[in-house]
Order: sequence, then C-alpha cells, then structure tokens
Amino acid sequence: MIKRELKKLELVESEHSHDLRHRLITLSFILFALIVFAITLTYVIGPGLLGILSRLFGLAMILLGLWISAFMFEAFARSSARDISPARRALLLMLLKVKEYDDIVSTFCESEAGRFALSRLEIEENTLDLYLKMRLENSDKLTLSEIEDHGDVKTEDDLDILDIVPLLVKHDSSFATFLNKAEIGEGALLASTRWYVERAVQKNEMEEWWRRGNLLSLPSLGRAWAYGGTYMLDRYARDLTEEAKDSYTQTSLPREEEIERLFSTLSRAHERNVLVVGGEGGGADALLSATANILVHGTLSKLRGLRLLSLDGASLLSATKGSSEDKLVTLLNEAVKAGNVILAFHDFGSFLGVARKAGIDLPALLDPYLESALPTIAVVDSNSYHEWIEPNPELGKRFEKLSIGKETEAELLAEVLRTASRDEDRGMVPISYKAARAIALAPKFFPAGLPRDKIHDIMEELLPEARKNKTNLIKEVNVHAYIEKKTHIAVGKVNVVEGKKLLSLEDELKKRVVGQEEGIVAVARALRRARTGIRGGTRPMGSFLFLGPTGVGKTETAKALADIFFGSEKRMVRLDMSEYQDDGSVSRLIGSFESGKQGTLSSMIRDNPYSVVLLDEFEKSSPEVRRLFLQILDEGSFSDMSGKPVSLQNNIIIATSNAAAEKIFALVENGAKGVVGKISLEKHRDELVREIVDSGVMPPELLNRFDAVVFYRPLSELEIGSIARMMLGSLADRLKEKGIVFEITDATIRTVMKYGYDPKFGARPMRRAIADHIEDLVARRIIEGKIRAGDHVALTRLDLD
Repeated sequence: MIKRELKKLELVESEHSHDLRHRLITLSFILFALIVFAITLTYVIGPGLLGILSRLFGLAMILLGLWISAFMFEAFARSSARDISPARRALLLMLLKVKEYDDIVSTFCESEAGRFALSRLEIEENTLDLYLKMRLENSDKLTLSEIEDHGDVKTEDDLDILDIVPLLVKHDSSFATFLNKAEIGEGALLASTRWYVERAVQKNEMEEWWRRGNLLSLPSLGRAWAYGGTYMLDRYARDLTEEAKDSYTQTSLPREEEIERLFSTLSRAHERNVLVVGGEGGGADALLSATANILVHGTLSKLRGLRLLSLDGASLLSATKGSSEDKLVTLLNEAVKAGNVILAFHDFGSFLGVARKAGIDLPALLDPYLESALPTIAVVDSNSYHEWIEPNPELGKRFEKLSIGKETEAELLAEVLRTASRDEDRGMVPISYKAARAIALAPKFFPAGLPRDKIHDIMEELLPEARKNKTNLIKEVNVHAYIEKKTHIAVGKVNVVEGKKLLSLEDELKKRVVGQEEGIVAVARALRRARTGIRGGTRPMGSFLFLGPTGVGKTETAKALADIFFGSEKRMVRLDMSEYQDDGSVSRLIGSFESGKQGTLSSMIRDNPYSVVLLDEFEKSSPEVRRLFLQILDEGSFSDMSGKPVSLQNNIIIATSNAAAEKIFALVENGAKGVVGKISLEKHRDELVREIVDSGVMPPELLNRFDAVVFYRPLSELEIGSIARMMLGSLADRLKEKGIVFEITDATIRTVMKYGYDPKFGARPMRRAIADHIEDLVARRIIEGKIRAGDHVALTRLDLD
C-alpha cells in the first residue's frame, strides 16, 4: 500500500507541487480580474477600440481557462490524496527524497515538517545546517532499513511521521546528543512535529472551501430567516459560536467523553438540559469552547445551525433597573421562539443567589423552560452545587449532571497553539513551541482569573509588542521576561546574575541572621531546589518550619528572604496564629458565605500574591487550621468561601514555633557538640522531631509536608554582641542622613547587651534597649543643641551610666 501511495503522491508532487499550483491559481485569477477590469474600462472610455477589446477578451478567456485547469488539477490532486492523512503525507514526502541507504535523520531535518518542528524549538537555521554538515563529514547515518531491523516500526499501512520521530531520537545517538545540547527532549520534538501536522490539517480545511463542513459554516440568509430574532439576547449574551468562527477547527477534542454526553443530552426532544459541575479552574470554559467549535466546524445533523449563547444571569439581574424578572422572561421567550439557541448560564450558582436576593423564585420561573425543548447548559462550581442544587431536588431533576475537572495544562497548550496558528496566518509574529508551552504554564503566576483568559491576555500583549520590535519569532525567553516584568519573580533558566545570588544565598542571609549557620544552609538548599524545578509539583515556592526559642532570628530570616526574593521586606505578610485557636478559625481565614465576610488569608494572598507568608506561633492554631495548611503545603492552593481557588504557588511559607525550645535549651546546656565551638542541632534532629510529635504539638504528616524543618539555637554572648552592632548600625545610618556621624563604641554595645539581652527572649528586647538607652540620649542632646549636623558622636561609658 505504501508503494501505491508513494506513486500517487509522486505523480502529483513531482511535476507540479502544491505551492506552485496554488500560486498559479492565484496569479491567473488576479490577471483575469485585472483584464476584465481593463475591458470594462476600455469599453466605457473608448467604445471604438473594438480591436483592442477583442484581443483583451481573448486573453481573458485564455487566463480563465488556465485558472480553471489549474483549479481542476488542484482538486484532482487533493481528491486523489484525500485518504492520506497529513501526518502520513509528511512521511511519504520524506520517503520520496530518501533512498534505501540514505540518512533518514538528515532527510527529516531538511523536510518541511522537520524544519518547522526544529525551528519552533528555537534551533537556528545556521545551527541546524552546521549540524547536518558535521553529520555528513562524520558519516553519521541512520537508514530506514536499520530502524526496521530494530523491530520498532509498525506495519507500513499505519506508519506516519509521528511514528518515525521518536525512533530517530531513540536509534541515533548523534541526533539525540544534538537535541540534548539544545535542551530538547523526545517529547518536545514529537509535540512540535504534531503541531506541524495540526497546522497542515487546518490549512487543508481552510483551502478546501468546497468541503461540506466549510459550506455549512458559511452565513446563510435563508437559514437566518428560518429562525426568530434574538434582539434582547444579542445585547446581554455572548455568542460563543460567532467567536468560534474566528478560531481554527480543534483537530483533537479535549474531554471527548464529556462532550459526547453533553451532545447526547442536547439532542433530546425534551429536557435538553446539562448541569456542568466543577466550573472552577476553567474546565467549563474549555468544554463550552469545544462545544461551540463543533457547532461551527462539525457536521452534526441534529444540532447544525444552532447558536451557543452564554448569559451571565447574575450580572443581568444586578445591572437591570426596574422589573428584572420581566426582562429575564423576555429573554427566555426570545430564546424559545428563535428555535436555534442553546442557552448557557454562566455561574449558575451566583445567578440563583442574586435572584433570591431580588425576590425572584428562579427555579419556579425556569421550570417550564427547562421542561420544554429549549436546550440549556448551566455551569456551577462544586460549592454552589452543594448549596443551591442539592437542597432543591425539583430543580436538579431537570438537568443531566456532568462533573468535570479544571482545565489542564495540555488543554491550555492546545488553545495557545491553535490561537498562535490563526494569528500567524493573519500576519502576526510566529511563536515557538517552547514559548507556547511557557504561555500555557504562565497562569500559575497570575492566580486571579481563569487560566484561559490569562493565556489570551498574555498573547494579546506579546504579539503586537513583538511586531512593533520587528521580532521574527517569539521565544521562550520573551515569555519569561514578560512574566518577570509583571510579577518580579525569576522564571525560566537561571541566568548568571540570579545564579550568583542563589549560590551565595547563605552569605546574604548571614549578613542579617547571626549564629544560625545550620538553619541558613537548610533554607538555602531547599530554595535552590525549588528554583531549579527539581522538586516539581504545584506546591509553594518554599515552605519551612522554624523551631526554636524566641528572639534568635526566625522572623529576621523571613524578612531577609522577602528582601532577597521579592525585593523588599514589605513583601512579608504575617499572621498571628494564636488568634486562630477556636472552632470558627478556618472560616475567618478562608471567609464565610453565611456572614459574607472575606477571609483574612484569602484577602492577604490575593493582595500579596508574591510574598513571604509568616505564620507566627503556628503550634497554637487549631487542628482544623493545621489541616487547612496541610492541603496548602501539599497542593499550593485552597478554595475560599465561594469555592474560588486561591493560589500560593508564588509564595514562600514560613511557620514559626517555640515548640521544643526547652529541649533545645537542654541540649545546649548539656554541651551537645558537633562542629568545634558550635552546637549541632542537626545531629539531634530525630530526637527533637520525636519530642514535637510525642507532645502532640504537630502530627508527623504535617511536619513531612514542609520542605525543611529548621532548628534555631540560643544565641551566645558573642553573637548577641554582633546583633547589637548590626542594630546600632541602622541607627548610625539614620543619623548619617542628618549629617551626624555616629561611632559604635564598645561601651554602646555593652550597654545594649546589658539591658537588651535575656536568655529566654534572645535578642527580642534589644530594640527596646536601644530606644530607651541610646536613641533617647541622642535625641535629648540634639534638642539641647549639644549634637549638631557635622558632629562626630562617640558615646562613652560615662555618657551611658
């Protein structure tokens, strides 16, 4: 069979390639149109020029014949190869150029499919040419017969380009090494090649305007007149089918099982109603988009010509002045009379809630319409379903329930690729596959709103900017630069500057946190793992449990991390967990639907999506609160009072606790020695963790969710002196702004240590000691005129006594 297909394709492609035929058709038609225009113009201006008119008419007929011949040959070529899929056609075109002993890797790289796939993986053309030249010089070769000898090839009848690509990587070490150096895996190469195939499918469907699906999607005046008008609906609803006409056909449908069930219900004679449960996370948007795409580009006979209109009922009722109930009835009657409307209720739960507040019995109002032949799709999230639908079985029985999950990264990537293909064909800047993948992953950096909306927002900003800057290809680095500009979070590959910062993280932390070398090393290692993506998953950027006595540097470490990773200490937000000990604490954190109050944690994260979250005295929170954070540490998100997700993937979570402080004091006093001169708490990790678990302070499953459990030890007198010097340095900086030089003397440090150090409270009282004994003295002397701008101040023991 493959030989017959090769001959068929060779007959069509060898003499007149598709591109040549297409150019000939276009050129002959343009010339024909110009000559017809010239004939008309000549006839109007000079009716006596019959000789010229006859010659022009003859030339026009020749061009018309040429156009018809080229068009008929193109139609013949397409019909003769219609049974050959684009993926198989790409392979056959390769095989036309390769002989039995030729290198199939080089043939793939030089083919249209290979050039597209590799260029969209950001391999420059000159880089590819150099590799092919080196391959030829080194006599690197992989033949088709060698691949067949490995026994990995399917039967010839089923073989296509997508089957061959993985085998090239698998059986040719030179090609695999070339891809690895470019940071391209087998999966990425296959996906980029599949994108080429999907574009070929879309291109064929667009060019073959005579196909049944294309003809059915054309506007039809008679079809429009056959249905009633929807003047009010057009004002208040989004026509998703009209939007789908502006997009390309979905070559592979996501959620095929759900779509099949949805269309089965919509095709009934009565009660054609689907309740889509689980709309949070964009899953419902993906389903509705696929439905609209099928209605426009598909050939389903029962639903052909129907329009999918999305109505935000809650917004309609809130915005309507006067009798909102009458307006809603008018809209529903209009949909019924039109006869070609599928009505989708966006956020059906909010619609029911707003209607109740407005005094409208919405279930009773909708019931006759739901019982009739009006097809409807209602979208609710899980919380709204339990709140509004389950308590109302009469309303629930009118719907066929369809549960869905949130929109996946694969679905988002497919949407990006489809949109990129459409925009590129309209003259916009092309997008690489790596950039498309980065855009599909970008919504996690923008937690507010639906993922699908976010990817379209990003593309709408990137494409015009790239065109303005005359960029030839939008690359992954451009997407990462956009994200970093918007969020101030480093993404993508670690650059030289950031690499130095990460590698010197311990040194940066030691400048601010004194005497906690073991803890600093543990934090730095965990954050490096998180930044390089080794840890994986959707968890927060980092999560730590800091254990130890009060005043030893736990909060200062959190402030330092906020400054290093997010640019300012102000990017640290704090929750006093001792305030969340009672039974209603979870509702206060995530919000309460009954009271209508927003949650403290929900609002804090939405206002500070890129920050360090400090959970102070975490051990004092209630068990329910700790279970909430067990989910957050595991999944990187939680749902607020209305069921909307709140993401903490872009946050560093630090929980502090004084648990095991007494045990740590005991270990230090008993002189448990590790490194010379320092107490090693890491060597007693198991003992300390067992103390926490046995005392019931925290369960082991919660401890295991943290990236690191870090132990902070009591500070020595020498370390307290270093902290005093650092704090006095801040005072010196403030006085310097007033033109006063403040010298930090030994007497000043001893005074601060005398009044500001307590073994049980660490360095915490030190700020008060500086304020009471140093700042107060300096302030008094400035007022007395004893210290002026330009003075050098060095306080002695006599001054301080």
